[in-house]
Amino acid sequence: MKNRILIVGHGLSGALLAQAFLNKNQIVDVCEANLPYHASKVAAGLVNPLIGPKLNPPTDLHACLTAINHLTDYFQKKCGVKFYQSIPLLRVFKNHEQAGLWNKRSITHPDLCITKEILSQKEATHHGVEAPHGLGVTNCMRLHIAAFLQYSKHQLKETDHWISGLDMYETKDYDKIIFCEGFRVMHNPWFSHIPIAPVRGEILGIDSSLNTSVSNGTWAIPITENHFIAGSTWDHKIIETGPSPEGKEQILKSLHFIKIDTRKISKHLSGVRTGTIDRNPTLGCHHKNKKLFLFNGFGSRGSTTIPLHAKQMVEYVLGRAPLPAKIDITRFNKLNHLTK
Repeated sequence: MKNRILIVGHGLSGALLAQAFLNKNQIVDVCEANLPYHASKVAAGLVNPLIGPKLNPPTDLHACLTAINHLTDYFQKKCGVKFYQSIPLLRVFKNHEQAGLWNKRSITHPDLCITKEILSQKEATHHGVEAPHGLGVTNCMRLHIAAFLQYSKHQLKETDHWISGLDMYETKDYDKIIFCEGFRVMHNPWFSHIPIAPVRGEILGIDSSLNTSVSNGTWAIPITENHFIAGSTWDHKIIETGPSPEGKEQILKSLHFIKIDTRKISKHLSGVRTGTIDRNPTLGCHHKNKKLFLFNGFGSRGSTTIPLHAKQMVEYVLGRAPLPAKIDITRFNKLNHLTK
């Protein structure tokens, strides 16, 4: 069979990439070793259109949202499930400067803002939120990552394209092998030269009600009527370790604008995101071994950007289109005196 493709890793990137290939009627095998500290196991799946202290829309946001909508339609037709859910997000302003930025964004990006006017502290109180500088409401989405990964695994198993454990891919007769290993790419002998920036993040699960999703950079998202999750932290130094007391304290301190009963904290988890030094993902082919590919480096924006980049990767791997230069792995080819 032409184009026998193996995807190594079934986190969010590997699963979405596998579905993108299947959407093009290209069969793939997927192997998953189920190693600890996967970010996908704890990620919130938030697609936030206005990020950071300056409320900037992510690069290529509208192209990302278009890809997400196409993916949503694909799954709706295929299995009757929408894994992406539209949600309002209350953005609590930290100061008057952020409130002023909101006024500008509501003019330049009106489609991203549910409320054009800043809501007052009195209005914020109705949501159980302390917001002395006001808040705005953005159009967001949330990917139900656990449900999606379960669906993808079941589908691959049912069609006999799922491989559990570490596969000896070097000895298998695959035409192309795509590594979606997250931060463990640093240990991959073929791609360890790629300068990644792994970050450990922690989240809390609280057995209490929350009216709506809310964020001031640190977020809280209702999961059920009586449970919500909150996070996340950023630690570049200590990577492969579990959750920490310091991380818990940081989340609770950052979420001072909502009431949290610490006695109802039922979960404390951590995972490792994989970013890059230039904050763009890394896609492409090994500079010498043309059967090996990398699909990596999505950081905290994976739920937003992976559907778009998965489509681009499929076209590239199947020889139909080049990759955009800013995400192509060749941008790192001059680093570290490549010898592999």
